[in-house]
Amino acid sequence: MWMVAGMAVALAGPYEEGVAALKAGKVDEARALLATAAEAEPERVAPHWELGWAHWVANDFAATARAWATVEQLDPAYEDVSFWRQAATTRASLGAVQLQPSSVVVQPDEGARLTVVAAGDTMMGSDLRRGASGLPPDEGRALFEEVAPVFRGADLAFLNLEGPLADDLPSTKCGPTSSSC
Repeated sequence: MWMVAGMAVALAGPYEEGVAALKAGKVDEARALLATAAEAEPERVAPHWELGWAHWVANDFAATARAWATVEQLDPAYEDVSFWRQAATTRASLGAVQLQPSSVVVQPDEGARLTVVAAGDTMMGSDLRRGASGLPPDEGRALFEEVAPVFRGADLAFLNLEGPLADDLPSTKCGPTSSSC
C-alpha cells in the first residue's frame, strides 16, 4: 500500500501538487506550482484555470484576470470563464481605486448655525375607530398649516408619521373580526 501511494506522489506533477496545495490552503505554494504547470503546458486549460483560483484566493485579482483571459482564449466556453474573468477584472479595478478622505470641518465658522426641527408620533388621522369622522377634512391638506413656517425655516426637518400615506390600500395589520386594532 505504501508503495502505491509513493508511486502516486511520484507521478504527480506541478499541476496536481498545485491543486493539492490550493485545497490545503497553501496559497503561495499553489500559485508557484500552478504557474510552473501553466508554463510547462501553455495550451492546457486546467493549469491556467486553477492558477486563476489560486490568485483569487490570494486577492490578486489582476493576476486572476490574466490567467482566466488565457483560459478564455484557449476555450471560451470553459466553466463560465467569461463571467469569472469579468468578475476578477471588476475586483481588480475596484482594488485600484484610491479613496482620499475629504476634509472634515471640526470647528464651525464663527456664527454658523444649523437649525433642526423634529416631530414624532404624528397620527394624521385614522378611520379604524371613527370611520370617516376620524380623518382630517379636505384629505389633510391644511393639517400642518400652523407648523409649516417652523418646518420651512429649518435647515433640516424630520416628521415621524405613525401611518402610511396611501389611497385605497387594504389594512392587513388586524384580522377582519379584530376589535382592538
